[in-house]
Amino acid sequence: QMKPWLKLDLTTRYLDQEIEGAGLEGGGNNVTYNRLPHVVQFRPVNGLSDFVDSSLVGEDDYDILSEFSHNPLEMTLDDYRKYNRTLLNINVGADFTIIKNLKYKITYGIQSDKSTNDRFWGVNTSNAWSYGKQPLAEIRYAETNSWRLSNVLTYDYKNFLPKHNLRLMLGEELNHRDGRRVTSSAKYFPKHVGAETGLAMMNLGTPDPVVTFYPRERRTSSFFGRLNYDYKGRYLFSSSMRTDGSSKFSEGNRWGYF
Repeated sequence: QMKPWLKLDLTTRYLDQEIEGAGLEGGGNNVTYNRLPHVVQFRPVNGLSDFVDSSLVGEDDYDILSEFSHNPLEMTLDDYRKYNRTLLNINVGADFTIIKNLKYKITYGIQSDKSTNDRFWGVNTSNAWSYGKQPLAEIRYAETNSWRLSNVLTYDYKNFLPKHNLRLMLGEELNHRDGRRVTSSAKYFPKHVGAETGLAMMNLGTPDPVVTFYPRERRTSSFFGRLNYDYKGRYLFSSSMRTDGSSKFSEGNRWGYF
């Protein structure tokens, strides 16, 4: 409360998140490459299987074939992921008492959301099996920025007639959102290349085209009003009107009335 007629508000939020490791899902929803089944099937020793020629194994010989279950620990350790995200949100507002019963409130907020997701799949991962058991890597960057501006005017008129009260509100709001995403990837890294080296020198692999995506800016504009009336605080009447416009729609169809 800066002055009897002025009140200021400030709220902030900051997020700094880091996630390391890809977990147990491996190649995705494909159960063939999911690591959890291998946790149950894999055995640390092979017994007599070490002395059997694998080329002579029959398709119905499960005991021998179970030797070739993939080591879930090696798969997990060879699947590198480092995810970083920073988010900053700031909202400021001011309430003004212009004259008795007449108030004006302005609110402005901004938000910035940025993230990077570095992935490297080594020779023991299901992703590498699809590329001759050679490592592959991917770097993703995403950024989203937005802002919001709101203006609201309210007028309270109590007992404008004995036991009759009136409240009028008019306002408008603007919203804006944009962003971008960039993906860089490469395949067929030499088998001896590790995650940190591969991600630092993507040219060691066979690079894919860099994919960039700039979604269309999204803008909305709103105007609204509301009238509230009561008699003795028991008999109420309320009426409201609102119109919204969005850049998502084509010209001539961008505005709706409610």
